[in-house]
Amino acid sequence: MAQANDTSRSATIRSRDAARTQAEILSVAVREFADHGFHGARVERITKAAKCNSRMIYHYFGSKEQLYRQVLEDILGLWNDFLSDVTPDDDPALVLEGFVRQKLRLAFERPRASRLFAQEVLRGAPVLAPHLEGD
Repeated sequence: MAQANDTSRSATIRSRDAARTQAEILSVAVREFADHGFHGARVERITKAAKCNSRMIYHYFGSKEQLYRQVLEDILGLWNDFLSDVTPDDDPALVLEGFVRQKLRLAFERPRASRLFAQEVLRGAPVLAPHLEGD
């Protein structure tokens, strides 16, 4: 029985470490991509700042491109989270005002995320095009 507890505890620790490592990689990647652009960003700098092995990026995200995509999707998710509570009965003017306020607040709190999004759009939104086109 003790071995089963040790095994499950070890798996839990690894799971928490994996989640923490992924979060740290994503946090560092926002800075790297915002500061250097997609083409100038270096996996080596991301892994050094995240204090992990470069294999972790490929393990968790598959490629630099997929990491970039995940960073952008996380940014959009954060920005669009405000809209998840909107209903058809809500006043559109109030919803738009609330969204703009939320977006401006996030732009001040996370300026690199805004910069990265703007860079993506200026490049023609090659990664975000499916999200921006809608249904």
